[in-house]
Amino acid sequence: MRKPVKALVAGVTAVAVLMLTACDPSGGAPTEIATPTINWQPSEPTGGLYDDPYVEVALAASLGFVLANNVADYTISQLTETTTAERIEAVYRAHISDRGEDNSDPLVYPGPLPQIPISVTENDEGGADVLMCAVSGQWYVSEDHPEATTEGVEPLSITLVVIDDDGTLKLDDVRGGEGGCDADDIALGYFDPQPSLESKTVRAPLSAD
Repeated sequence: MRKPVKALVAGVTAVAVLMLTACDPSGGAPTEIATPTINWQPSEPTGGLYDDPYVEVALAASLGFVLANNVADYTISQLTETTTAERIEAVYRAHISDRGEDNSDPLVYPGPLPQIPISVTENDEGGADVLMCAVSGQWYVSEDHPEATTEGVEPLSITLVVIDDDGTLKLDDVRGGEGGCDADDIALGYFDPQPSLESKTVRAPLSAD
């Protein structure tokens, strides 16, 4: 059993850590980054469901997440303009939980998450549930995983939940475990330049200030 004094110290420490991680060091101004060029193989996916406005939001938000992860900064407009504050806070917390506040075990994505839209179903939140076929389980680069791949990865159906957030369509949740799917025609996009693996302080979302 933890002694009361030690428990109190641990509790105070935890509160202090939360306060520090929620403090924005640059006065509340979002970081501005350019979206890198994306080279698609064999070609950029277009037409059909890709022209659906809910799919466009879901894919833009997914790209925003990837970029925020790669630069360890959850204030960038590519994320904040496409994703709800609650969702941003959740992915930020997952980032620092997995890799630390200093991004000491960095992981980057070489391009947008490989996924194909399957269907769009309007929901009760003024948006739609966008069903995707994703092949992203090994689509990352880290010190222990030097090459991203989709080879040998089982496709999985996931749902990207888009809602009306004060008049703007934004991604609010991602749900997995929907079963298998067909991703034979999936296109792969690669950033130019490619992201680098580096340890640096992860910037908290502005909503945490």
